[in-house]
Amino acid sequence: MRRILILLCLTFLMAACSPIEEEGITNDKSENEQTDDEQVVEENNKDEETENEQPEEELTTEEIIMNKGEEILELLKEEDFQTLANYVHPEKGLRFSPYGYMTDDDLIFSSDEVAEFFAKEENLIWGIYDGIGTPIELTTKEYFQRFVFDHDYTSYDKVVFNEVIERGNTIKNVREVYPDAIFIEYFIEGTEEYAGMDWRSLHLVFEEVHTGEWYILALIHDEWTT
Repeated sequence: MRRILILLCLTFLMAACSPIEEEGITNDKSENEQTDDEQVVEENNKDEETENEQPEEELTTEEIIMNKGEEILELLKEEDFQTLANYVHPEKGLRFSPYGYMTDDDLIFSSDEVAEFFAKEENLIWGIYDGIGTPIELTTKEYFQRFVFDHDYTSYDKVVFNEVIERGNTIKNVREVYPDAIFIEYFIEGTEEYAGMDWRSLHLVFEEVHTGEWYILALIHDEWTT
């Protein structure tokens, strides 16, 4: 009799426990299914983000140099030589040429010297005045005002990329002096009062270094010469 009671009790206990186990199994499956759904949504979102991401287009050499040219013009206008020094060729420095034909008389400043450009108060010899033959004896500030930013070149009338256009009687020798360089000319048209002969232009000459960066190595002023 005792054995029968024990068997009945065990049977009753097993019957009572079975729904709980099944419920537990059902709950586990539900949680797993929810996790799988979340993973699918996350993967779909990643796929959409990947499709929406557009690869950045690399700038052409012309675009890079033109952008640098515009930046340098603004720095010249603001007379911000500290920042301009960062654009100067690290090995060849920055040449200042008063006319389109460069000579050995042109002065060349290192990037450190450019950073303190207006600090020099003494007169320097920058070359020879065209048509006069006397030395161009000016301070750095005087030279800048006469042979660099004699006009607001940020408001240029025409821009010419890496092309030599002869104007006046001066021969431009930029390709001979810097055969590996690329240059930009910012041109200011002359006025009717002087029959267009009072035009001005500023050339920015760039050269690439081994790192792939482009630096400015010459500021060439040009104007009508006799």
